[in-house]
Amino acid sequence: KITYEGDLKITTKHAIDYYLQKKVEEPILPMNVMFLDIETYTKTRTHSNAQDVNDIIAIIRYSFNGIKKSLVLDPKILGIQNQIIDTSNKEIVIFNSESKLITTFCDDVRNLEPDIISGWFSNDFDMQYIINRSKKIGVDIRKMSKFGEADYNKFQFYPDVVGIVFLDMMELYKTFSQGGRESYSLDF
Repeated sequence: KITYEGDLKITTKHAIDYYLQKKVEEPILPMNVMFLDIETYTKTRTHSNAQDVNDIIAIIRYSFNGIKKSLVLDPKILGIQNQIIDTSNKEIVIFNSESKLITTFCDDVRNLEPDIISGWFSNDFDMQYIINRSKKIGVDIRKMSKFGEADYNKFQFYPDVVGIVFLDMMELYKTFSQGGRESYSLDF
């Protein structure tokens, strides 16, 4: 007895058959990409890593389809008295607690429904920090996903929010550029 194409995975076989036999092209759907960056605050000169998450998330900044928003923790909460923030700017939202800041970010992600979330070093730091810090201060990060599932996969070093793809621009740059760099820091 001979089994033809028995060495192919069923998903690969389906993809081959589908694309060879299709009659019309699929429509091109726009991708909804959110770009993000976070800033943490420490009173010492030593910053916490994304596993320990000892520093407060002071700012989450994102851009999505023309919407630019900065979620900012009130500097007075951080003990900074002489900081002035332009409250007339509609892109800046001030919060009195870190948990409200992170909860608002999760709500915004859920309501905006990005297909992709990206940033520079965002998978290994920004998203990992948001997820781990949320766990530490008791914010339910699962509401970021329309399926109610969100965590950080520490074995694959990847944020795992069901329904959202995460693309780290630094990892993409390393993968598709030629030769290594002395530093991948943006301020290098």
